[in-house]
Amino acid sequence: MTDDTAENEESSQHPPPGIWATVKYAYDSLVRTVIRPQRSNYTTEDLGPTTCLLARNLVVGRQDITLRNEKGLAVECSWWRRKIPATETPKKEPCIVVLHGNSSCRLGCMDILFHGLAAGFTVFALDFSGSGMSEGKYVSLGYHEKRDIDLVLAYLRESNHVSNIVLWGRSMGAVAALLCAQEDHDITALVLDSPFSCLKQLALDLVDDGKLNVPKFAVSLVMRVLRRDIKRRAKFDMFKLNPIASMDKCMAPSFFAVGEQDELVAPKHVENLHAAHRGPKQLYKFVGGHNSPRPAAFYHEAINFCRVMCGQLPIPQLPDDDAEDDPVQLVEQSISHEELSVKSIRELKKILNEGGIDNSLLSTIVEKSELVDLVLTLQERRLKLALHQRRHSENEDMESTSLSGLERRYSTGSDGISLDNIRPELNDLKPAGVN
Repeated sequence: MTDDTAENEESSQHPPPGIWATVKYAYDSLVRTVIRPQRSNYTTEDLGPTTCLLARNLVVGRQDITLRNEKGLAVECSWWRRKIPATETPKKEPCIVVLHGNSSCRLGCMDILFHGLAAGFTVFALDFSGSGMSEGKYVSLGYHEKRDIDLVLAYLRESNHVSNIVLWGRSMGAVAALLCAQEDHDITALVLDSPFSCLKQLALDLVDDGKLNVPKFAVSLVMRVLRRDIKRRAKFDMFKLNPIASMDKCMAPSFFAVGEQDELVAPKHVENLHAAHRGPKQLYKFVGGHNSPRPAAFYHEAINFCRVMCGQLPIPQLPDDDAEDDPVQLVEQSISHEELSVKSIRELKKILNEGGIDNSLLSTIVEKSELVDLVLTLQERRLKLALHQRRHSENEDMESTSLSGLERRYSTGSDGISLDNIRPELNDLKPAGVN
């Protein structure tokens, strides 16, 4: 039997799909995109150590929390706050609540954590119902997620540790933040990264752009069936998920952001929301797509917007205290985990003191393992900042890394995000052993 004959027989056994098979495949893809995208799987170890060092004299602790929403589902959360000396009186601090996209999870806050903590905010992140480690089967692109935000806001206000609340959402999380702020007028500010203005319009945009391969004649049928199917499964009407229709109810100061090459949520969605907003607002556009790493300037602008709305002065730039360190010397001076493990608590604290950490900040840490983690983090941070400075001095462009191959799922966007363009400081939060 010739190769041509074999190929013809194989083709007859597996004929190309018909037009309705194509429609069904496109429909199933659309359903998964809306209510059941791939769930991000991770462990709490991926969130890093419960105590970590972000900068000199900035020791941060993480508290993991489980809340129950109105459906009785467990909503998993984490709260990062500055550790204060035992002699210092606790005071209320502004809090950024990070809201992820529809196939992401609270790991997405890693993009924001360093910037927020360094600017004087605490950072709270959650897995929405149906996402990450939280219970639930479906997501709703903001509709039900709003109730999870209400749950978090009630918890934060009851804690008596928060002075102002900022909602920082991306994609689905940004839509949920908008819906929440339309009812809760005590939210201080919003950061809205690539929200859509209308879910029905977004679905039509994806069809019109050929991203779902739905034939033109079948669009109306597909949309009707999709609406009914989502109502049955996820218990919400996608045609009523229309944030722009009630923008007049949202007066919270809002920082809008969108990538100029966003292939999922077209910039016009964000531009229309910004135009319809009647309160204090700012629109920030950057080069990149829906899941592109956000530039450092975006975080700087957004953080300063939030600080001003919280009654604080803007910050000129992030400190770079270790810029003069020599990477080679730092490697030679580094102490291994095994060597640190045999040192006493007093010796470990001495190392941290020499690294610029006030002893008063270490008084609340009693576990030796936490001190070991802090020393390792300090060493890693100094080395990475030194390497960053050396590359910068050699005129290497840190922003030119290709945006292709987006594999990381720590993003607050709908899909993955590249590790390549994350600022070196953010890598301080990665658990030991992660490359």
